[in-house]
Amino acid sequence: MTDILAITVDMKVYNGYIEYCRFTLGGGRQDAEELFERLSGIADIGLALPLRLSLVNLSAAPNEVLAIKYCRLDELAWNCRLITKEIFNHYNLG
Repeated sequence: MTDILAITVDMKVYNGYIEYCRFTLGGGRQDAEELFERLSGIADIGLALPLRLSLVNLSAAPNEVLAIKYCRLDELAWNCRLITKEIFNHYNLG
């Protein structure tokens, strides 16, 4: 079975985080990991910063979190642009 990978975007709220956006990725695990590495932000260092990106394997039960990054709002805007561009390229340019 092929893994279904996604990048989720979460926002810190009073009792934890809520997911408000999910980018389902095409391609394989290596492509997803390489894309995630290119995203702006800092790796999970135990901080509870307001914006969190997670690389998630949706095929696993429960969903497996493969990596986490925290970012600022300006970095999130750049990251969303990059993710959208890569998904577009995958599905339209092969």
